[in-house]
Amino acid sequence: KIKFPCEALIISAIFQVLFSFGIKLVVLAGILLFFKVSLTFSALLLPIAIIALLLLGTLIGLLLIPIGILYKDIESSIPIIMSGLIFFTPVIYPMPESGFLAVLAKFNPVSPLILFTKDILFNSVPQDLFAFTGIFLGSIVFFFIGWVIYKVSLPILVERMSA
Repeated sequence: KIKFPCEALIISAIFQVLFSFGIKLVVLAGILLFFKVSLTFSALLLPIAIIALLLLGTLIGLLLIPIGILYKDIESSIPIIMSGLIFFTPVIYPMPESGFLAVLAKFNPVSPLILFTKDILFNSVPQDLFAFTGIFLGSIVFFFIGWVIYKVSLPILVERMSA
């Protein structure tokens, strides 16, 4: 039996995401240079947007880990569900003004973070800074709650799995 801090798993996953993101960022920068897309000065705020997205993703992962350990079906269905949910986030299309997709995009917590990122890169002025700030601050608060849930539930789950 090897003992190591349970935080090591989370930190390892965060570094995997950052490494993957770094590779994609290099490719994106090359594409932006090739097409001569000009960025605004507010693009310097990109690290804040990246931290907000990473924090929200880690929060969701922290809350899903105990469920995924208990039920293997959840673990295998998450990639399928996430690939469908990406269509409810205005990544490659503008935010809809009305309709069912507008309601889904409005209540999607990732939408303000994606829109903020797009705005600071290309429009120089974020449209909905209030929503971004609310999601970002909420993610910070719930991240620590999720961390406590993770720390409390992991020893119980490990004991249950070994029994």
